Amino acid sequence: MKKVFLKGPLLTQSGYGHHARTILRALKTRPDVFDIYLQPIPWGQTSWVWENSEERKEIDALLNKTIQYINSNGKFDVSVQVTIPNEWEKLAPVNIGVTAGIETNLVAPQWIEKSALMDKIITISKHSKETYAGTVYEAVNNHTQEKTSYRTQTPIDYVSYPTRIFDAKELDLNLTTDFNFLTVAQISPRKNLHNTIKWFVEEFIDREVGLVVKMNMKNNSLMDRERSEKKLKKFLRKYENRKCKIYLLHGDLSLEEMNALYSHPKIKCMISATHGEAGASGTLGYTGSSFDLANSTSFQRINESTGSDNDESISGMLHLFDPSNTTFVKHYMSRSSSVFEKETDAFTAGYFNTT
Repeated sequence: MKKVFLKGPLLTQSGYGHHARTILRALKTRPDVFDIYLQPIPWGQTSWVWENSEERKEIDALLNKTIQYINSNGKFDVSVQVTIPNEWEKLAPVNIGVTAGIETNLVAPQWIEKSALMDKIITISKHSKETYAGTVYEAVNNHTQEKTSYRTQTPIDYVSYPTRIFDAKELDLNLTTDFNFLTVAQISPRKNLHNTIKWFVEEFIDREVGLVVKMNMKNNSLMDRERSEKKLKKFLRKYENRKCKIYLLHGDLSLEEMNALYSHPKIKCMISATHGEAGASGTLGYTGSSFDLANSTSFQRINESTGSDNDESISGMLHLFDPSNTTFVKHYMSRSSSVFEKETDAFTAGYFNTT
């Protein structure tokens, strides 16, 4: 039996926290193979899991087991480290780095350096894998001035988030508009929430549609809600005559409640303007034991990803229309411009079912 040391933000309400718990659940399916030990780490100032659930009790028991084992100078066979590559370290004879990576076109040189400490890297999407594996920097030997290519030599694979299936649950949001968009993000530069709201309001300023904003600044506390509400109201003052509505949703939601949010009958679309990420687990939640993709909330890429520097961006217009108001089919046309090394235009068209 292999002694596996799982390090990650297991007790935080974050994307990496959910990822770490997903891996823990997978390891627990083979108790005949894996003897599990844990090290929870913080994730910024994100809230921690507070429910007294069976899973939390199991995690606490594994933590006590880990403390006793380490105090007795116990060693591990394998480490699985669920975090950003900057924090990877050699903790066992075999080390596996698990990261969301970044869905742009380059990773930082420090990530290549840290990858040398891992025996295997697992990320969440083909895009993220190809970015990591395909990043090459030109390095120069300071003694010989010889140039060489600097890239990761560690094998990389990707495992996409599993599709979650939940029983139907109602969520009363008190929405006064019948057609609403949804965005789920923390207020941070990478999540680009400011521009998401700004572009929505400017596009639909004279339309009676809504945007449900599931957001926070740092965590899910009451103080954070008050700060988030104050920040949102201050931003919207310049659009006092708008017809579109912005709904703030803040605080802890269970997985079942999040699924009810995605499948709410008045929420028709999900929008995101994040930098460097596209494969969101939230788009893979469905209601019921059998599901139809046409009834889900999902996303359509309208341009290729670009870099995350301040002078690299994507902007454009998205137009929605329904050729027949007797159906639930909505069509869209978009034109977007990306600026990265050179400026390019992209045109996309398609349709989706809003049932």
